[in-house]
Amino acid sequence: MSQSNIHAAVPLLAAALGIGAAHAQDAPKRFPQITLEQMNAQQREVAEQILKISSIGLTGPYNPLLRSPVRAARWRAVFDYLRFNSSVPLRLNEFAILIQARALTAQVEWYAHAPMAQARGQRRLASIDTRSRSPGTVARVARAHRETA
Repeated sequence: MSQSNIHAAVPLLAAALGIGAAHAQDAPKRFPQITLEQMNAQQREVAEQILKISSIGLTGPYNPLLRSPVRAARWRAVFDYLRFNSSVPLRLNEFAILIQARALTAQVEWYAHAPMAQARGQRRLASIDTRSRSPGTVARVARAHRETA
């Protein structure tokens, strides 16, 4: 089954099972946003490290990760290496992140990294609408990168 068929089947399956938008809105969030006041000392230490580099605060992937401070610290170390200490230039790092954000329709990643891509000269790339479902969007992102390289 193709990805577009799966996307089309999900709402139909939800409707058949009686799972509607009202149910989703009424259901408690699986991981409610954790605040600094709710964190223990270990969580707060990792959260403060994240806040030094995060443009989105403790939302997105950080919120569920902070439930396990050890896992969050290890994840942050890998993230730190891949993002800031690998041999890949930061400009290409932002390009790769935006390509993946578009391919996965990951709005939080696009929101966090588009301004950084613009600051590094990727203006056309960062201006592409990631919500677009057209098949050519990823190709336009790649073409915009080549034109600004």
